[in-house]
Amino acid sequence: MAYGNYQGYYQYRLEDCEDSRFHILKKEYFINKKCLDIGCNAGAVTIRIFEDHKPRYMVGIDRDKILVKKAQQNLKKIRAISDEEEDKRRTVDNTSSSDTDAEGAASSENIAVPGVPFAAQTTTINRTLLFRQENIITERRHQLILCCHPGIMDFECMALDSYRKYYIVYTIQVMHKDHSYDTITCLSVVKWIHLTYGDDGLLSLFRKAHRLLKPGGLFILEFQSWKSYKKKKSLCRETEKMYASIEMRPDSFEQVLSSEIGFTFVENLGKTVHSKKGFRRHILLCTK
Repeated sequence: MAYGNYQGYYQYRLEDCEDSRFHILKKEYFINKKCLDIGCNAGAVTIRIFEDHKPRYMVGIDRDKILVKKAQQNLKKIRAISDEEEDKRRTVDNTSSSDTDAEGAASSENIAVPGVPFAAQTTTINRTLLFRQENIITERRHQLILCCHPGIMDFECMALDSYRKYYIVYTIQVMHKDHSYDTITCLSVVKWIHLTYGDDGLLSLFRKAHRLLKPGGLFILEFQSWKSYKKKKSLCRETEKMYASIEMRPDSFEQVLSSEIGFTFVENLGKTVHSKKGFRRHILLCTK
């Protein structure tokens, strides 16, 4: 199971202007900020946030490589549409000089981010959006290497070979630096994380979100009702077992995030409603 991700789940949202979440997700939460979207699915909401709310940098992650590929395709599609519209604008705009047009074209070129496939990213006038496959719960890539000074790298030390004076480092390239994000979103995936990893996994997610945020940073969490958990508990035997073990119910998330995780302020922004699918979910705004 991949957090209940379905390829068509967000597809209609690419052209859906009535997504009620965008009445709640204010531009001020994102504009000129460094953002992380956990569980980006096919990228529709991530792309819209990037286009409408103008973050400086945004990365969307999902553990399902098929969905990440779809997000990359959607990003490429949006990029192509944007380029086409820009070409039309330039054709109509007879007041612009050829020199100005050339300068504008250069300034909006896509700039490659090292280590990320070109199709997975777009950079527009100093703003970057990219998608990558990653499991936020495990968060780390597993590998065995030797290094002299692990302190200067994003690794943790497991053992020291005093004879060779090399550190033997196993499992652990950290994917995100602590205190590095202004805003983290986690929309519509909490139920699937909870049903896959249980209470411990969800608490791990909450703690990581808190750790990755800068002081004053925002964690925006959309969660499903306990009733919706019940509807999906029979997907497989593992899900049934995990459902039976869950003690931390959605109506306790607000208290857990403030008293146990350490967010200084947790505000319930209200319910989102989607007329086409009947979605009714709460969104919490948590301030570090």
